Amino acid sequence: MLNPGAIQLNRSAAIEAAFTTGRRTGCGWTHTSETLAECLRTVNENQLALAIDTALLKFEPTVDGDFITDAPKTLVREGRFKPTPIMLGSTLNDGALATVFTYPDQIFKIRPTSDREDFRGRLRRVFTFANELILDAIEQQYVDWSQADDPEANYFYTYMDLESDETFLCTQEVVSREYHVRDHAVYRYLFTHKPSSSPWRPYPVWKGVAHGDDIGFVFGSAFLPEFEK
Repeated sequence: MLNPGAIQLNRSAAIEAAFTTGRRTGCGWTHTSETLAECLRTVNENQLALAIDTALLKFEPTVDGDFITDAPKTLVREGRFKPTPIMLGSTLNDGALATVFTYPDQIFKIRPTSDREDFRGRLRRVFTFANELILDAIEQQYVDWSQADDPEANYFYTYMDLESDETFLCTQEVVSREYHVRDHAVYRYLFTHKPSSSPWRPYPVWKGVAHGDDIGFVFGSAFLPEFEK
C-alpha cells in the first residue's frame, strides 16, 4: 500500500502515459479519455504490452481524486480506509527484483558481488531524496561492522536486504500499526519457501524467494495452472 514505487501521485503524468501508449498502438487519433479507452480495447494484448515495455512506461494506481482520493500515506495516517481485518505478507527476498535495477551488471552472474565503495556509490545514486545524514544512518544500520575493514566483504546481499525493508517490510509495518491501533485484526506472514515453479524467469539465479513467489500459495493457482506445483 505504501510501496514508494507503487503509486502515481501525478495525474497528468498518468494521462500522458496512457496517450503515449495510444500513439504507439494506432490510437493516436484519439483526443479524449473515452475515445482512447474505446480504441485501446481493440488492440491485441501482445501489441499493447510491447508498446508499454519498449516505451519503458509504468502504470501504477493513480491518485485521481475520485477512486483514490489522496496519497496512500495520508489516507493511512488519517485512518481513511475500510475498517476490516487485513492480511499482509512479504517474501524472504522481496527486494531482489528491485535490486536488479540497481545492479543490472550482476543479473547473469552466479555469485553477484559489490564491495563497500560500490555499495556506497549505488546507495547514493538510488536514494537521491536522502541527505548524507540519512545515508550514513542507513549504512550504520545495514553494514556488518565486524567485516567493515575487509576489502573482500560482499555488500550485494546487504543492498538486497535494504530494498526488501525499505520497499516492503517497513511500509507493511506502518500500515499494520495504523490498522491495529484502530482495533482491526492484522495478520502477517513472511514467506521463506522457494517454490519449484515461479512467475519469474530462472535468472537472476540469486533472486531467492522473490517478490510474488508467495501468490500461488496464498490465493491458490486456479487461474495459473502452469504454477500449480
